[in-house]
Amino acid sequence: MISIHTPCSRSLLVPLLLLASWCCASPLAAQEIRPVEFGKLWPGDFTLHPSAVLDSSNAAVIIADYGETTFKGNSHGWVSYVFTHKKRIKILDSRAFDLATIEVILYSDGEQSEQLEDLTAASYNLKGDTILVNKVDKKDIFTDKIDKNRVVKKFTVPGVKENCIIEYSYTIVSDFYFNIPSWEFQHRGYPTLWSEYKVEIPAMVTYVFNKRGYHSFDIDEQGEGKATYQINRANNSHIAGIDMGVSVKSKTVKHRWVMKDMEAFGHEDYLYTPENYLDQIDFQLSKTFNGEETSVVKNTWAKQTEDMLRDKQFASFMSGEEDMGWMDDYLAASVHPSGSPIEQVRQVYNHISGNFSCIDHHSKYLRSSMQAVAKAQKGSVGEINLLLTALLRRLHFEAAPVVLSTREAGFNDESYPVLTRLDYVVCRVMVDDAEYYLDASQPQLGFGQLPPNCYNGHARVISPVNSKSVFFLADSIKETHKVMLHFFPSGDPAKPLAGSCVINYGMMESFNSRVEIAAKGLPAYLRRITGIGGEEMQIKESWVDSLDKKELPISVHFNVDINSFNGSDIVYFSPVLWSGYKKNPFAALTRRYPVEMSYPLNETYYLTLEVPEGYEIDELPKSIKISYNANQGYFEYIVRQYEGTIQLRSTILLKKALFDAEDYNSLRTFFADVVKKQAEQIVFKKKK
Repeated sequence: MISIHTPCSRSLLVPLLLLASWCCASPLAAQEIRPVEFGKLWPGDFTLHPSAVLDSSNAAVIIADYGETTFKGNSHGWVSYVFTHKKRIKILDSRAFDLATIEVILYSDGEQSEQLEDLTAASYNLKGDTILVNKVDKKDIFTDKIDKNRVVKKFTVPGVKENCIIEYSYTIVSDFYFNIPSWEFQHRGYPTLWSEYKVEIPAMVTYVFNKRGYHSFDIDEQGEGKATYQINRANNSHIAGIDMGVSVKSKTVKHRWVMKDMEAFGHEDYLYTPENYLDQIDFQLSKTFNGEETSVVKNTWAKQTEDMLRDKQFASFMSGEEDMGWMDDYLAASVHPSGSPIEQVRQVYNHISGNFSCIDHHSKYLRSSMQAVAKAQKGSVGEINLLLTALLRRLHFEAAPVVLSTREAGFNDESYPVLTRLDYVVCRVMVDDAEYYLDASQPQLGFGQLPPNCYNGHARVISPVNSKSVFFLADSIKETHKVMLHFFPSGDPAKPLAGSCVINYGMMESFNSRVEIAAKGLPAYLRRITGIGGEEMQIKESWVDSLDKKELPISVHFNVDINSFNGSDIVYFSPVLWSGYKKNPFAALTRRYPVEMSYPLNETYYLTLEVPEGYEIDELPKSIKISYNANQGYFEYIVRQYEGTIQLRSTILLKKALFDAEDYNSLRTFFADVVKKQAEQIVFKKKK
């Protein structure tokens, strides 16, 4: 059975069911064509065959990338998957030397751990007709802990030089059959000549796989087979009636997918995460069969919520079993008992936000005890916001953690939880029937605000009483950007025009500015902002308002002299000095992927210019208004003059942040008109 649908226009998603039964399907090819034989190289292998995806700009080429997943019986009364990965890469210049460092992530649940086997890796350099080989030594394989469930094995292939070939191979044996390994057919930075993934799946397990991306398979073959699995005794055996080791014969489904001559994904502006659109396949367990009955597997958000509530390193503080008495003294130092409910919540939030340092902005678990985090006054985003949640609950507020996937981590599917994508935690608290979402890990945020990268769609409230799905959508952000300039005669013949400028940011831009100022300092920030005006302006003084008032937007002020009027008979003046578009942000002729802006645009530019003494207006731009897709936005450019004063208002309004790829041409045309209009000049001439 095959079903195809497109649940959202932001990516191409094709779910298919792998059935371990005899069905009408094209058989796997008797002779599988492959471009390389791993472990054996000849001098001729260093010459790349012609391909449309190769050019002189390539720093490396993925010659071949193979993955294969099969199954075997295990000692826990069920089956394990066996994933083998082999890869050959040609390094063309030093920009791609980083490809010689390989990381393999292994999963563990505390009782069982994935095993890395048969790891080999080497570099090959051609010297005359001789191939020099440098192999990885096992002592040079390092292990680092990522979080409570994951470790990474890392190694670097030695002897890497320009025009060398590197090759590596390894096998992972895993009892965690719930999700078998996914596969990416396309590389982010380099072209791939051959990418292949094979699976052979027994009748005991059935998977739904999701095909993402925009390219079709060059080879897509399905067939059937048979295999025998040695399954050993276990108290919790999945196999009906097993009380000792047994050999299980099973029909299997075989599938092989190949993509050839794949260009690198490359760099696309206005994309949150390229991984959302790479050509890839991932798998989800849908059924198990124990020899007597079939069980439907549904990993729902409700089930995932239950699991997370039981997790001692996430939400055990909500069960009431853990002693939280130490929090009373801690809260007494930061919360005024006579304050209103909202004042008390603010006091707890401000204490954590103002005194704690976040050392990891992509983690959802407690790495140490909550009391240790409070004492150290630092931790991951998960630790800080879980502590905030626990403190508010101690004050008897209805508070719960909210898990989400940031824009960097990719989409978070509302229909199916993928735990590894949930990399961020915020706190939801109810006060007087009002709902607030808090993030105390970012000291530049105000109360009730979230950073821009949290607006990535679906999130999940984890609570024993009122768990639910919530959505932080980029389209919902109400952001404004206003620039107001006033230029007037200065009375100085050398610089006859002076002025002032005020830039009012929205909350998202204010947050980003506060982060930049905290990192680089206020002087560097002001130099960057005032430098946008270009050579026509000479900045005399500048300052920022509301910088320390995190719940208010900031404004930047500066006073200037205008250098355009220097006694010339004809003066060409560019009226849009700030907040303008000097070039089209959508310059490419075509685009395959959606456009993802941080938030909808609402930008207004005001200019009031009093004509300097001795000059008169010779030419003014005309007023226009251009609609975007009927009622989805507009560009307005209005110019008026009276009694020696020019007034200009330029507004760009787009009511949404996310655009389908089909909208690209209209966006490109829209901004081309904006760039052209904002480049027009006012012409002044000296009075005779």
